[in-house]
Amino acid sequence: MRGKFLETGAGKSPISSDRDLIDVLNQDPAYPNFRHALLLVAVVLALQVAFAIPLAVLGVVLKSRVVESPWSLGMMNLLAIGAVLGWGCWKTGAPWPELFPLRAVPLAVWSAVAVSQAGMLIVGSEIDNLVRSLLPPPSFFADLFAGLTADASGGSFFALVLVAPLTEELLFRGLILRGLLRRGSVTSAIVLSALLFGLMHLNPWQSITTTMMGLLLGWWTVRTGSLLPALAAHALNNSSVLWHRHLPFEVTGFNNADVMSATTQFQPLWFDAIGVALLAAGIVWLHRVQPPRNLRLAGPGERGPNAPDLGVEPARSDEVPPVIDRARDLASEGPVNSPQNSFDRTGIDGSHGSRSS
Repeated sequence: MRGKFLETGAGKSPISSDRDLIDVLNQDPAYPNFRHALLLVAVVLALQVAFAIPLAVLGVVLKSRVVESPWSLGMMNLLAIGAVLGWGCWKTGAPWPELFPLRAVPLAVWSAVAVSQAGMLIVGSEIDNLVRSLLPPPSFFADLFAGLTADASGGSFFALVLVAPLTEELLFRGLILRGLLRRGSVTSAIVLSALLFGLMHLNPWQSITTTMMGLLLGWWTVRTGSLLPALAAHALNNSSVLWHRHLPFEVTGFNNADVMSATTQFQPLWFDAIGVALLAAGIVWLHRVQPPRNLRLAGPGERGPNAPDLGVEPARSDEVPPVIDRARDLASEGPVNSPQNSFDRTGIDGSHGSRSS
């Protein structure tokens, strides 16, 4: 079958070998579902541990804490999530601009995002205070976090402001959210991606606020059809631990102690009220300046006029994908030792309302 051509809606692409055909048949435009996404998060964590082991051994040899360096933590995050993103891109078979939309957004949207994020910083800080009062963090965790955020060094900026927002947003609001949007409602997709985002941090002192943040970031992404607001807000949120102590004012429980300090102080009620007001005002503002979208992708063969445009194209229920049609033709020519087609496992309905297996 060398030299065969695979007919697609965009034209013909060469299939140079049986291996290429197997690769095409294994691709799934609706990847990942929730179970796949959970596995991707587990793989990221496993890879981070795998990368940390040799660094820990090196640290013992050199009598230094190499593995706790911000540069090391940033590189482990970059390599682990980068590997998973590479797999996900191949698995979906979709181009990068479709998986990770970076469309420009209006200035009014940026203003609403900034107001919301300011409120989220205040509200999230108080929630962190509450969690630490109920469950004080162990000393080793507080020391690790302090080493990462003690000062605005180049390593801290690299790990927290550059690597973490970029890799985590491409994974959770890019690859994972896109896959979940193809399989269920917009609400469930945003909630599930946010829960996975919180789960990946693996500690209760961050998971609650990161889950809340994930809900906001996911909503922004769906509403604007762009990852840019989520990327910017995530970077701003992470950078706050580097600059909040240098503000020209001091608020008890907000910027007068280390983020993971064992001594818990709560913020003044008036400051909490400002945070809630800013968060609510930003959400309402964005809802007004960004035209409401139909909170459901179109059904089979349809596209709603205001459906979120995240590169999610609904399939026609009466149409067999060209890949499958061509695969059947090739099957009549002789057996191909390929695994079961991923479309056969998940169905070809790429709309909201189809259920994941």
